[in-house]
Amino acid sequence: LAGIHIDISERKAAEVALAESKARIRAIVDNAPLGIFSADAAGRLGFMNGWIRENFRWSEARNLGELWYACVSPAEWDGVTDTWARFIGDSATTYDAELRMVVEEGDERITRVRI
Repeated sequence: LAGIHIDISERKAAEVALAESKARIRAIVDNAPLGIFSADAAGRLGFMNGWIRENFRWSEARNLGELWYACVSPAEWDGVTDTWARFIGDSATTYDAELRMVVEEGDERITRVRI
């Protein structure tokens, strides 16, 4: 039988440091006093921070994978989808809109979305 021995102490220390750094960043983002989310090109949520969960009464279990603009007031739906399509298609360099967002109980909040 033959074997090798490789010292992986540095790699393991780097993995621990990376995990700690990710945890710190997640805590900062999750506790930020504004909404932070990520979405794919179709607009499906991949991440939402605590502000969004609290203010829109969303949960990661229920809403991840849903369209981020699903809670926009129906009166603004066409404008949101058109502007999002232009943003994703690179004809707009930023997405910046004030939107009426409907929360679970049916009341609306006016928010500014900037990407």
